[in-house]
Parts: sequence; C-alpha cells; structure tokens
Amino acid sequence: MIVDPAGVFDLNGARLPFGQDMAVFGHAVAAAAYSVDLTAFQAAGFGDLSCRVNSDIMTGFDFSGGATLRDSLSSAAQTLMARARMRFPTPAAQLRGSLYPDDNDHAKAVFMSLDRGAYTLIVIGFTGTMMRLDDWVPNFDVRDEEDWHRGFLNLTKEIEEAEEKISFPEAAARLGTASCTLRDVMDECARENARFRVFFAGHSQGAAVMQIYASRLVERGVRPEHIAGIGFAPPSVSYERRHSDAEECLCHFISSDDLVPRVGARYHVGECRVLPMTDAFRAALYGRDWKKPAFRAALGLTTRLRTSAEALLFTTAMLDCLVREQFDPAVAEGASFLTGLRRAISEKRDQYLGRLRNAAAAGYLAASGEAELPPARLTACRRSVRALFARYGTAEGFVSLVQCIRLAHRLAAPHADGGPAVYHLMVTDGWPLTVCGLEEPLISPLALPDTAAGKPVRKRPRGRGLPPMARRPERRR
Repeated sequence: MIVDPAGVFDLNGARLPFGQDMAVFGHAVAAAAYSVDLTAFQAAGFGDLSCRVNSDIMTGFDFSGGATLRDSLSSAAQTLMARARMRFPTPAAQLRGSLYPDDNDHAKAVFMSLDRGAYTLIVIGFTGTMMRLDDWVPNFDVRDEEDWHRGFLNLTKEIEEAEEKISFPEAAARLGTASCTLRDVMDECARENARFRVFFAGHSQGAAVMQIYASRLVERGVRPEHIAGIGFAPPSVSYERRHSDAEECLCHFISSDDLVPRVGARYHVGECRVLPMTDAFRAALYGRDWKKPAFRAALGLTTRLRTSAEALLFTTAMLDCLVREQFDPAVAEGASFLTGLRRAISEKRDQYLGRLRNAAAAGYLAASGEAELPPARLTACRRSVRALFARYGTAEGFVSLVQCIRLAHRLAAPHADGGPAVYHLMVTDGWPLTVCGLEEPLISPLALPDTAAGKPVRKRPRGRGLPPMARRPERRR
C-alpha cells in the first residue's frame, strides 16, 4: 500500500476531509502495526521508528540495511524479536495473562515521525488482537467502566501511562529540544500553534483503543483539528452516546458481513463507512469457502448476531453443543488461530471448553445486564448450532463458523485463493460503493440452515436491531 501522508494534513497542517488517500494511508499504518515492517515508511522519510510490546518500548528500528553488515543483522534481529514477542509469549506469560488479565500488559502499537516542514507528523498504529490467547482477554471484558468498554479502556490507559517513555529523538533534534516524548507531543497539541499533528490507525482491537484514546485526548485539552484517525472493523467502545469533538476526528470502515463491528459496547466514536456485501463481493473475498454450503450456512448464522449480548449468548450455545459432541480432533483445527488452543482442546477438552463456556456466559450477563441466561433464547441458539452440526458434521460446522468470522474480518492478507482482504478492497476498488453516515450498518440477508433435516427454519422478523454506529446525519458537521 502507498505510504504517502499527504491525504491526512496539508502542508500547512490543516486536516483534510476524509477521503480515499487518507484511507489508503491508514490501511498501510494499520497493517504495519501487525507486521512491525516499517520498511516502506522509512523509505518515505519517516524516522523515530519504535514499537510497544509487553510493556517494553523497543526503539532504534532501521529497515534501510544499516551502514555495516553488523548493523543490518542487529536491526533484523530486533525486528524478529518484536514480531515474536507480539505473537508468541512465553507459556508463563500467556497463563498469567489469562488468569490475571488486569495485571497483564496487552496494548501494542508502532510509532514514527515525519518532518512535513511547517509541522512534524506523529503516526501511531495500534495493533489488533494477535494470535496470543491472552490478547483476547480484554475483548471479552465488556463491563461498563466510566461509560467505556472496560477491556478496551484498560488497554488505552496502558498507552497513556507509557506516553513519557515513548520518545522521538529525531523530531527533538529538528526542533532543537533536549527531548520529545509522546506526552510532550500531546501537551503541545493542546495549543493552537502546535508544531505537531497526530495520525492514528488501527484494526479491530486497535481501532477500539484508537477511539477511546482520541476521545480522552480531546477531554485532556488536545485540539481536535490537530488529530485524525482511521479505523478498520472497529468494535463499539462506548455505553453512552458521546457528543464529543473527537467524533469529527475519526472515520471507520466496516464490512456488513463482519461480526466484530457489531460487538463491544453500544456506540462507536466517529463517522462510519459501510460496504454492503453482495454475493459477487463474497465470491471474490471468500474464495472457495464461499462455494461450500456449510460456510454459507454459518455466515447466515453470524450475520443474525447484532449485539455483544447476542454474540456471547450464541457463543455459549455453541460451546454447549461442542461439549456434548463426541470429540473429533478435526474440530481443534478450526481453532488453531489461537496459540495453544488446539493442544488445550485435545488434551483437556471438557475442562477447557467448560471454562470458555462459563466465560462466555459471564460476558453475556455483563453485556445484557440480566441476572441469568434466558432459557428460551439459549435453547433457540443451541437448536441453530445443532442443526448446522447435524447437517454438515461437527468439525465442518465449527470450522465454517470460525472461518466466516475470520474472512469477513481480514485487513490485508489475501485468502488462500489469492483474493483480496475485505478491508483492502474497501480502500481500493470498493471505495465508491461504501455508504457514509449510516445510523447502523447494513446487514445483507442470507438463507439460514434448516433447524432439522428436511424441516425449514421459521424466520423471525428482521428489525433494524443493531446499535447505532455513527452520528445521525442531521448532526454531522
């Protein structure tokens, strides 16, 4: 992707309207937050390349090859170490993160700066959920804290606490100051004549942290005209409708098939642009999976889930069904995207699935505010899952559920058939088809599987259902 920041702020520092150039640049930043590959950014003139992972700030990245072979090897080793630590913590760290989520650091991000003449551009890419099991813990902590999603708020506070440790020495040298930290940047951005502009980008969990961080910065006094952000597949983060100046700084991209933007809290912060999915898009984006009846049936189930509570109740029902099924090693293959989960299922299946089930049920109660699981709705969810498993087999049914969620959520990596990721398509060929300013995302209807062999499902009425996703058009500026 192109790494030209000219579509974000003009040469005088004025924030430009949300457009395709800003979206393309944001996509490049969000993708780099996963890969920690900042080669293209360094080639475009960016410096102060660093990242935060596991509460440590890793600085001094050099993707230019270095002056000597030793420099090149040292830089390559540092990059590989950062990627490894993002993806695969030690077993002790993973266990600690699962058992004591409040005491474990999860927030990860990349940082860089660029001299734009009249100002210095600071770019922050927030990393989304990685393969580590403990990275998923904050996503399911849906309790209300300060009207925010508690898990995402805790991640945001970790970034805030690290502001004094994140430094930009090259920017400091250009400005003639002894040092320049992220805290210094944000303090100066509270002034009208600030010498900095800040751009954020993130995917999934990273887009959630971006929303809360930007909102809290504005509350701290940062002027909204000095910041901008692009989010991809963002979960909702707020439990109250916020009429904050941060709304005008952020823009999010959402695929109508993607479950993640429909879960979290209740509301997003910022403008949302939605790509209504069609069968032609699905054929291109999902490849050979789209041709499989089990995949279509699973997608039909996930597109009906419209809130965090519904998704967590469905997850509880699915885990109930897995516990009751005779163990099939192939079922574990569908969960291999989480480090260690395949082994856990194969060695201590019932115990592990039971713990996951209890966590999902607790999450539902927290998200819904109900005192107990609703028996009728839980039974209906189980019936849908059992119908899928009965028709296509437990292994294929479960793998299809996992796969349809993953493919609809991909940021950059193409699928096995070489087709584009959905959020790459949205900032390129699909840009003209995105719909802006919707109160809620579009959900494209799909046929649902039979509740029993030869017995058609009774479809309930399709209301609008989903929580509001963006500001109402009449309130847009």
